[in-house]
Amino acid sequence: MRGNTLAQLTEPQRIPASQWLLKWSLLTAAFLHSCAYAEPASNSATLNTIPRFDLKGNLDNFVISEDAKVGDIIYTLRGQDSDPNAVLTFGVSGEGADVVEIINSRDTPREAKVRLIRKLDRETQASHLIRLTLTDGIISKPIVQDSTLYVEDTNDETPQFVNYNTTYYVPEDAAPGTVIGLLSARDKDAGVFGMVRFDELDNRKTFRVETLNPNTGTGRIVLIGHLDYESQPMYQLRIIVMDGMDSLQRVNTATLAVVVQVLDVQDTPPQFIIYPSVQFVPENVAIGKEVFNVLAQDGDRGVPNKIEYALQPADGPFAIDRQSGIVYVAQALDREAGTLKATGGTIVMTVVATEVPNTPGSTASVQVTVIIEDVNDNSPKFYNGEEPTDSYTTSILENSAVGALVSMESGVIPRVYDPDQGINGTFALSIVGEASDIFDITPTSVVNEALFMIRVRNSSYLDFEVQKQFQFSVMAREIGTVEMFSSTASFTVNVLDANDNVPVFNPDFYEVHMKENPSEGTHVLKVQAYDSDTGDFGVIFYTSLQGKYADLFKLDPITGDITVAKSSTALDREVIPEVYLSVEAKDNRGLGNRATAQIRIILDDVNDNAPVFDVDLYEATLLENHQSFLRPLIVHATDRDAPDTPNSNITYAIKPSQYSGHFAVNSNGEVSRLSV
Repeated sequence: MRGNTLAQLTEPQRIPASQWLLKWSLLTAAFLHSCAYAEPASNSATLNTIPRFDLKGNLDNFVISEDAKVGDIIYTLRGQDSDPNAVLTFGVSGEGADVVEIINSRDTPREAKVRLIRKLDRETQASHLIRLTLTDGIISKPIVQDSTLYVEDTNDETPQFVNYNTTYYVPEDAAPGTVIGLLSARDKDAGVFGMVRFDELDNRKTFRVETLNPNTGTGRIVLIGHLDYESQPMYQLRIIVMDGMDSLQRVNTATLAVVVQVLDVQDTPPQFIIYPSVQFVPENVAIGKEVFNVLAQDGDRGVPNKIEYALQPADGPFAIDRQSGIVYVAQALDREAGTLKATGGTIVMTVVATEVPNTPGSTASVQVTVIIEDVNDNSPKFYNGEEPTDSYTTSILENSAVGALVSMESGVIPRVYDPDQGINGTFALSIVGEASDIFDITPTSVVNEALFMIRVRNSSYLDFEVQKQFQFSVMAREIGTVEMFSSTASFTVNVLDANDNVPVFNPDFYEVHMKENPSEGTHVLKVQAYDSDTGDFGVIFYTSLQGKYADLFKLDPITGDITVAKSSTALDREVIPEVYLSVEAKDNRGLGNRATAQIRIILDDVNDNAPVFDVDLYEATLLENHQSFLRPLIVHATDRDAPDTPNSNITYAIKPSQYSGHFAVNSNGEVSRLSV
């Protein structure tokens, strides 16, 4: 194997000298890689050759369209091994395992198919790291290859006009080349699909719509013909914006209707013969620096007048020498501030040429578009909407699920913004410190600006009873710039209490004594329940009494006091000696979790029953002159009140009558005749 590798190194190849060092480095690296992974020789003096990925079959830098279908075979991996009988096994481990899967086959021992298993979306993720593995089944550890799979954009977004006017006013003496108005459009696609072009559909002999920068979506309406107010005072234009290129199979379009009103002016103006239609100026150019010059001459060719120049507006960042027509920088330029920020770094100035002496119709003007080019002079900053801020206060409900959104304070719009363009305005967002184990930030990569969100990553930390608040910082740091500008904002996440605890009665069984036949309003007992939640979640209402005789009692929902609802003979100890009730309590002011407790009410006896004789009439025979009845006369009565209590203790007596003096009755109810 090593002899073959050396042969590859020394074999003459017809390659450009500029590529020789790169190829030599790659071959040397492959040789060293093979040496590092060579297995020790066995007793039989055989040496296993370490397999390696084929440089043209390792998936690295492979580009796939975002329209690719799940299940498609998108690539063929290839490996090399000098052992003639080696069977190579390809795989994917960790990174990328959710994007592709590897299909090995005995029929192709040095190749494997790569199948797409997840739908791709370039606007969500533009590239994927795929960690490939390769083994011949003999080496102790597989060979690892990190390859990058790039997602190619498709033209699936329609361009949209932004910040546009529908009416423009142009003097009739405006010279061809005059800029009527600026156009701006945006397309969410990237690359060529996100480029936009402008055109005019109806009046191409008089007006031309130009694309200034297809990447930033800027254009302008330019006068190319001559205007005459008397013949046509108004033009209607249909402006079309198209994305992509003409060669694309699909081109998306949008149209804008524009009215151009022609203004009547005098007809003998000067004529500009030298002026730039578009001028690019870096934003860090020094004050006083010349940026361009203009030249105009009197339209009357007989005796031409002297020309003086002026700029409109006169208070802009540029000035002009009245005599020479040289335009220079008069104020410091900052593309990301003031008017320049609002116009995307574009300034449209009017250069006015006036004949001396100034007579009616002796003035002419042209418009020059100055585009301020970006310089990396800003760091990404955090905002609440349009207002800068360095702190946010948020909240999250305890026990929220993974992926739950952290809520901002009312009216707060979390925004991060770097006004610089392109790579100068590209930065990464991240959570600093241990809080990154608890929360995630979205998005993690931003170009210019984004509204960002904080989501729950690990919900096990969100327990109000354990920790009520989290504090951490979020960092925005530029990617790929020399300066690597950055800034941070502090986050306070308040954990909100959830109703995750049920009320608890203490005790959960009540036993109380009450006299039978109570009057209305008699206090029976007070129940009490507790809840460890806070706020309304911990406010308990006592919501109901259940039981056969529950309607005889009244429950105070606030205090838990139970009283007799109304006087009733139903609470008669002799009928129901005990009453069993169930009381219910709910938290969250009676709308949340419930708990119950049992109540036993023992009715205590009162002396509310009269004795009752077993029979209404007792008869006995007493012979004349005898002391005793023929048969003993014993009366007996019972009392329903509680037995073995004074309330049911019965004594007997003979009511006074004509004969009562002759008889007596003892405590056992036995009637006897008194001695004569």
